[in-house]
Amino acid sequence: GEPDYWAAVVKPGTVLFEIGGCLACHSNDDFPNQGDQGPDLTGLGSKLTGEAGRAWLYGWIQNPKRYHARTKMPIVPLKALDEGQPDAQPSDPIADVVEYLLEDKRSARRALVDAP
Repeated sequence: GEPDYWAAVVKPGTVLFEIGGCLACHSNDDFPNQGDQGPDLTGLGSKLTGEAGRAWLYGWIQNPKRYHARTKMPIVPLKALDEGQPDAQPSDPIADVVEYLLEDKRSARRALVDAP
């Protein structure tokens, strides 16, 4: 068959960031006029670099209280977009969101708590 245009253009992490609850608190230039309680996540890839940055962000999304006991950020129950589909390939929704956020190399707006 022909390649799916949207699958090639729209990455799972982008969709999960939009529908997974992140925008309830966070803003990002890719999705204007959204949350304002948490930090603006635009340009996170310019702040968190290398494997240490990737590991920190993954750990933060997975369990933010491990890094900051009084954070308001909840553990977000992200689910793979194709979960439950018969031909679904194993995927890691947190890794997908991390990939989306770290691809953005624009200038970061605000410091993150205890980020490397």
